[in-house]
Amino acid sequence: MSKRAAPYLLLLIGLLLAVGGFLLRDTKVTCAGEELRPGEPCVEYSDTSRTAYTFDEFSAKHERQTLVIMGSGLLLVGWGAVGAWRQGRKQDTGAWAAPAPVTAPSGTTAGSRISRSRTSR
Repeated sequence: MSKRAAPYLLLLIGLLLAVGGFLLRDTKVTCAGEELRPGEPCVEYSDTSRTAYTFDEFSAKHERQTLVIMGSGLLLVGWGAVGAWRQGRKQDTGAWAAPAPVTAPSGTTAGSRISRSRTSR
């Protein structure tokens, strides 16, 4: 991946995460594919343990996860925007361009400066 594309890729990924987190925030709380209602428990099984959550605990966990997703997305958007802005400034100031040619001071030519320096010796 080129350095020029990196800030824009960060912007894209950040926007997708931020929008995805926002859309997930408005979804219903589900447990094992079924909608969870207040007062109902949710039990999560793993290979070695079993964890039970109430609706309020599971809802708070879901809310925290969506906030982390949205926050990460917004952080990436900011990082990508700063990178794109800095990259644009480098191009505007000519940091990647060839240096400008050096010109003689006004009123003199390169030949006259050389001849004067030879006669003054």
